[in-house]
This record gives sequence, C-alpha cells and structure tokens, in this order.
Amino acid sequence: MPSTDCSDSNSLLQVPDTPMKAGHINPAGVNMSADYIRECVNQELRNVRFCSTDDFLHHLLGVPLKEEPLWTSVIDHVLSSAYNNKESRWNEFPINKSREAAYYKPFVDLANMVCTECSSIRKDQDALDGCWVDTHSKSPGERSNNTSRIQPDIVHVAFPRPIEEVTEDIDKVTCLDPDDEEIQKKLQFLWQQIHIAVEVKKDEPSAYELNDHVLQLCSYMRQMFQEQLDRRFIISMLLCGDQLYLWLLDRAGLVGTWDRLNIHETPRRFVQILAAVSLLPAQKLGWDPTMRLYINGDSLPSYRLPERIRGSPGSNLFRDNWIISVPTNDNKREEFLTIRLIDGERTQMLCSRATVVWEVIKLSALPNFIGKNKSEKDLGGTGAEEKVWRDFSSYMTDVTKSYAQVHVLKQMWHQVPVGGQGALNVPEEAEMYAKAGGQRGFLVSAEYIHVDGELSSTVNFRKSESLKYLDSKCAEPNPKNRKQKLRDETIEPFYDTDTLAPLKILLNRSGMTMERVQARLLMNETGYPFTYSVSCLELLSALRDCVRTHKQVYMHGVLHRDIGLRNLLVKDNGRGQLIDLDHAKYEEAKKQVFNTTNPSSATDPRLDELQTYLAKSGFQVDVDSGNFILQYFPQLPGHKVGSLLENIIDHRFGKGPTTFTLKDFGWPNEEQRKDYRELPNFMVKEAQGFIRTGTMRYMSWQVLLQQSASVTEPFVHEAYHDIESFFWVIVYICITREGPGGNRRIELQDEESNLSTAVDIAFNSDPENMQELGRTRRDYVVRGQFNVLMKHFHKDFDDLRDLIKRWGKLLAFTSAYSGPDRDLIHHHTLRLLDEAISELIKKRSPDEEEIENGKREKRRRLWASKRKFPLQRSGMANSTRAAKKRTCQT
Repeated sequence: MPSTDCSDSNSLLQVPDTPMKAGHINPAGVNMSADYIRECVNQELRNVRFCSTDDFLHHLLGVPLKEEPLWTSVIDHVLSSAYNNKESRWNEFPINKSREAAYYKPFVDLANMVCTECSSIRKDQDALDGCWVDTHSKSPGERSNNTSRIQPDIVHVAFPRPIEEVTEDIDKVTCLDPDDEEIQKKLQFLWQQIHIAVEVKKDEPSAYELNDHVLQLCSYMRQMFQEQLDRRFIISMLLCGDQLYLWLLDRAGLVGTWDRLNIHETPRRFVQILAAVSLLPAQKLGWDPTMRLYINGDSLPSYRLPERIRGSPGSNLFRDNWIISVPTNDNKREEFLTIRLIDGERTQMLCSRATVVWEVIKLSALPNFIGKNKSEKDLGGTGAEEKVWRDFSSYMTDVTKSYAQVHVLKQMWHQVPVGGQGALNVPEEAEMYAKAGGQRGFLVSAEYIHVDGELSSTVNFRKSESLKYLDSKCAEPNPKNRKQKLRDETIEPFYDTDTLAPLKILLNRSGMTMERVQARLLMNETGYPFTYSVSCLELLSALRDCVRTHKQVYMHGVLHRDIGLRNLLVKDNGRGQLIDLDHAKYEEAKKQVFNTTNPSSATDPRLDELQTYLAKSGFQVDVDSGNFILQYFPQLPGHKVGSLLENIIDHRFGKGPTTFTLKDFGWPNEEQRKDYRELPNFMVKEAQGFIRTGTMRYMSWQVLLQQSASVTEPFVHEAYHDIESFFWVIVYICITREGPGGNRRIELQDEESNLSTAVDIAFNSDPENMQELGRTRRDYVVRGQFNVLMKHFHKDFDDLRDLIKRWGKLLAFTSAYSGPDRDLIHHHTLRLLDEAISELIKKRSPDEEEIENGKREKRRRLWASKRKFPLQRSGMANSTRAAKKRTCQT
C-alpha cells in the first residue's frame, strides 16, 4: 500500500509512521478487510448531495453536441441487437428477483456490446479503451464475515486477462493476512486497474440498505483513490434489481442520483451511460491530464499503458515515475519527474486534502542520474555491494552539487468556501510561506491546477452552478406537518415520497458544502523523518531547529497548527526542517508584550512597592526579574504585580527557594526580550466553528478539549498548543522506537502487551476518542501523571528523560495560566533544548561522533537507493489503439 516510504528492516531506519487503528496498534500491515475499510468510509464520508438523473447525464456525462449522431447510432445498434421491444426489457436480464450473480453476465455482455459499438465509431477522442469484467461469482455480501473483502461485482478495465487472473488468486485466499506481502501486492494491482466499479444488489433498497450499499461502493472508490494517483474524481454505478443509481465521488464529497433509473423502461439513457465510459474524454471521467507516466523514454497517461507494460502485480507502475510540470519564475513551465513516493497514505481519505508527496528531479536532469544507476545495476549481482554503495554515494554527492537537485513536490486539494474560488491565484499555503518571511527560498513554485483553462476544482467537476441539488427537507417524513405552498413546476421538480424514502439516512450526511481546489507546491529541499535521527543529540538538534523556525514564522504572524511527525524533517547535515503550512493561520494584528518606553537602564518606580509586597511572603527577586515582570504588566500598580508574581512563584517552585534571579525564572534578558516585544494577537479572531486543526495523535490537550487557559475567554489555537505538540512527537518516538533511528518496537506487534496498551491510551487517534484523549493528556500534563508514561521509554532514550521531565513541568504551568511564561513558550522551550544539547555534546566521545557520521552516511545511501530513475529507451510505441488488441466477450 502507498505510504510514507521509509522502512528498512535490516537497517537503522524505522517502519513508517502510519495512523493507528481505533483501539489497538497494527504496525505489521495494512488492514484490507471489508469491515475495517467500510468503517473508515463511514467516518470520512460527508457532504452527500443528490441531483436528478437528467441533470447527472446532462452535466456530468453529457453527449458533446458535435457527436450526437455518433452516440445515437451506437444506441440504435445496441437497442436493435439486445432490447426486446415487445416485452419492453433487455434480453438475458433476469425477469424475476434472483440472486445477485444472475445479473453479472447480462450486464457485462450488454456493456461490452456497447464498447464494441463505440470502438467502431470513435475517432480522435482521448477516451478509455477497455472492457467490462465480472470479478467474481460470489458477491461480498454473500461471503462469510471472516473471508469478506472489498471487491466490486463488475468493473471496467483496460485489459481483462490481468484482472481475471489476480481476482482468481484473491478469491482463493480464505482470510486476508495484512502481513502477506504477495496478497497485498495483488490487491494493490487490482485497484490500479479499475476504471469504473459497479455494485449489484438484487432488491430495491430501504433507507438503511441504500446507506450500506453506498458505503460499500465508496469503499471501492476509496481504494481506487489510494492506488490511482492521477484520479481527480471517480464515477461508479449501483444496480438494485432493475434500478440504477449513478455516483460521483470527489475530494469534497459524494453526488448521487435521487431518482433511480429503470434500465428497462429507459433503455436509451442506460446505453448512453455505458457509452459515456467509452466515448467521453478520460478527463471527463476523473483522470488528471496534467499527470503522465514516464515509461521507457516515453510519457503517456496511465490509462494508455499497453498490456505488456502494465504487467503483473509486482510491477507497481502507478507508484513509480510521473511527469508533472510546474510554473517557473519567467512565466514558463518545467517538467519534473517523480523518483520516489514519499507520502501517498492520505490519498485514500474521503472528503479531505488527499495530500501526496513525491521526491522529484528536473526531467532534463535525468541523464545525469541514469548513467550511474546503470553502472550500479551491472555491479549489483557480483557480490561487490560495498563498492556499489561507495560508487553510488560518491556519484550522488557529485550530482547534488550540480543542477540536478532533488526537490519535493506536494499535491493537495485545498478547501475553499462555496463561491470563493473566483479570486484564487496562489495556493493558501504558498501565501503562508510568503507571509512567514519566505523561509529562505524553501518554496520554489506553487500553483492552482488548471485543465483546459478551467480551474481543477470540485465545483467545476460537478458543474455545480448548473446542477440542481435535492433539498434535504423534501425527504423529511410527515410532509403533512409542514406548511404547504404552491409549487412552481418550472423551477421545482416533483418529488415522489416513495422515491425519496431510501435517501433519508444518506441525507443526514449532507453537511455544509465546502469546495476543494487542486494545488501543487514545489519545495527546494528533501529530508528524513525524525525517526531516522542517528542519535539523541541529532534528534534534539533537529527539534531545536524546527522550534526556532516555528518561532520565526510565528513572529511574522503565522501559526503552524499541525505539528506532527510528518512535518518535522532532519536533513543530511543534521539540521532540522519544519514543513507544511497547510493548516496555518495568519494574523496581522499585534499585541505589545513588554513596555519599552523607558530606557533599559532605568529602574521602574514601582519596583520598591513590588519588593515590599513580596517580602511580606518571605520572597525576594533581583532587580532584573522585577523589571521584567513590571515591563510585562506596565499598567498595574506594584503591589498588584507582586501578587501575580507570587502566584507564579507558588506554581512554578512550590515550597522551596525564597530568593530568585532572572536565570531562576528562565526569563529572557533585556537583549533577548527584543524578540518578544510584540506578538501576533490571535485572540482578536474567534475560533472558527470549533474546528480543530492538527494531527490528533500529537494534539495539545486543550485543543482536544477546546479549553482555553482562562475560563473567561473563548478557545483560540495559540503558540503554546504547537509547542505541546512538539513535546508529544518526541514522547511518541521515545516510546515506540528502539532507540534513535531504530525500528518500531517489537512489543507493539502484540496488541495485548503493556506497551501497546500504554501507546493506545496515550496516542489513540480515533476521532470518536478525542474527548477521552484530551482528558488523558490533561492528566499527564497538569495532574502529574506523566511518570506512568515515562516508564515505557526505550532505554536508548534515557539521555532525554531529564529534558522530558523539565519540559513536562513547563507545560503543566503554562497550559493552566496565561501570562509571561505562556507568551514566552518559545524562549522557555529553546532554553531547555539548548541546555540538554550542551550536556549531550559534553558526554559524546570522539568514537561516538565517528559512529554517528557512519550512520548518517548509511542513512543517506539507503534513502537514495529507494529512488527510482527510469531508463531512457527509444522505439517504444506510443500506445495507439491499433497496437492494443482486446479479448472482450460480447
């Protein structure tokens, strides 16, 4: 399955960091069972809309005006051959209600007849070649629970033989094993081949049954999204007896037909639907024309791969090399070649950004890479592995110095308000990078994607400006209880109550519609996940760099809001890189933190009053501390500031020292204070509808519970919350990894182990568990229960224990109290990291430093070895239709 590609069982590198399943840890493999995938769909599917079949056909599968005669000839030929006018029904289809399998062959035969007719009249359309295939003799619904898997009844594919062979192999498996790499490859291959999926049910559905059927169909489309990276949307069909529903799934949600089409009563429209699959341009059926596969020196769309190239389950062509162009600074475009899929895990998620990340190089630079790869291949089987590594390592160093730099290309679907795409010019994340100070050239290029001059957005796929969506109120029960009004039949279609009844449950998913727009960003540098760190020292050093970057962008008014393991990188030189401003927010308004009207050498006249007040409680602070706190509260009298400072002392130090200096408080000196004179004031804007941002596994407890530090103020995401997320990232690494750069701990393979239970409690990322996780985190941070978690740290992270304890105490105080320490959370955190790093440097011996350098080199070589540079070979046919022979049975 596509995921963050960063595992190597025989190295210092770790298993990818994948989302945890609710209730347990499953690091060994990907759960492909029907029940699990449907549950994911049930949680993810939102924004379900309905339109009429006429609207769906006209706007989404409409016949091009110039091609109407050709389409009419196809429909006429099919009707004359396969439709019984006397009985007003299609030949071969079951007359009485039968088992589902009885519908498979008639549907496939009729659909392939349409394919044949279409191929005879098709001219220059960039349409799909292929045929329809019955994938099994048992439907998923007729299988027992223990063997149930996600597999559609009927599919349209480019070639029947590979799909028939792989489905036959899959059907032989009695129970899916997530650890079985061979079966996982076959499942992956299966979903890469499918153009259109059809689900068949023998009966017309009730509301509950239709909801289940749609979840099942969306499960197929979810898997197709995961394996076909060039799909913008997917169209599928649901046949319930004689009634046909049409569906379109994109990144904003699902659109279906509310008035089911009777295939026997409206045969011409049924044939039009089948013909659309073979006559419409592929981009009208969801393919992205801005992505092409690079195969043997040629580039071609994925649906044009010839059978000999498409290969077998082991080929995985859809994961390898794509050509994608991006804009340049001189208003031109340059082609880039993907050489490694870094993160494709989120492409399967419904109603999401569906982020995918590749490592890429300029296509023009490919010759600089493949020459050396050929030499490496020649040496690969000679037993000269170390020589290969040395040659490849030296070569990569030389190439990196040339113009053939490895970049990172990120694609996602940005969410925009309905009607808000007219003013879109630059992706929001690119704007955040610009507002954050540019990040020293980190972002190279960014754009919203256009296809044929039109923005690649869900509103344009759906022709939403023309579609008339069903009003959910029309499906409400007891219409007599609603106020009656005259209906204008020219505007409002007539809705039959019996027709709408099955939609009742699905209409509950029709939340606020948010459109999405396809965007791409090209970034200048690549790096390794934090779990690749070769030592505790490198881990903390990289973390410090990321916190510094977070502070830098924050001072420019940009708050990250999604600190997690995915967004923290360590580079070859050991420096850290904070990435991904996808969820960031910007605030131009500032708040003054320190009063700087008085010269730094001046003594505040309130200082004596402050000292007198503290002396009554037996406390004494030095002049620097007094001036600091008085600068923070410039409008309050000295005795009031003394009361607030006494409260800080009580909660930070408890019963202990009575005399304090600026160093004891950890507060910045006058020079350091210049960085914090003004901070972004995010409090001027209220939280947006209680929408939490971030990765749940690493969220602050206050974000999870939507609880502010002050009961009198609404919750607003602040810098503190991101700093706590940094903390949870390090804790997660310390608990789940076998030391720096280590694999995932073996104990996590046992779901019942103490470690698995502890990780499940502390990091369970089930959305339904959000409140419980928030309360658990609060107990850890505020109520002193973190020691329960620290006992599960791997021994190789013992050097970090003292830092984690001190950091936890800092969070305990700053999470509960607004004031200078919360505003200075960056300063405090960087101070703790500086001190911990200094101690580690002192402890490190020259031998240990040499070992770390060796591990870095091994890390770099292993990462580079997973990049795929294709061969350039001329003479490959351009995949014309004449070169493709179909073996479809009609």
